[in-house]
Amino acid sequence: MEPRTPLSDYERERGKPRPGLLHSLTQTNLIGQLAGYGPHFQVLSELTLRLGDRDLTPDLSVYRDLEVDFTQDETRMTEPPLLAIEISSPTQGIQDLVDKARFLMEHGVE
Repeated sequence: MEPRTPLSDYERERGKPRPGLLHSLTQTNLIGQLAGYGPHFQVLSELTLRLGDRDLTPDLSVYRDLEVDFTQDETRMTEPPLLAIEISSPTQGIQDLVDKARFLMEHGVE
């Protein structure tokens, strides 16, 4: 059995594997497609959500008519997005994705 590689800070903070090239291209293409839905929807990448007692960082979050205060940054959103997208990675198990989807829907993501 091969020794496990220790988790990176990225993986520990976000609770998911570090993205690769294909993941990045997929994320970029999705942002481009979703951005075409007009000014009433904001597509945000790698935004940490604080839902319940847990932090999650979906690859993409889509909000409707999000009001942004450019004088203050938010590092964790407590309002659930309309849509959260998690792009699967080769090292990520399907059960992990199912568990995240269930948690997000239980906390208000449509």
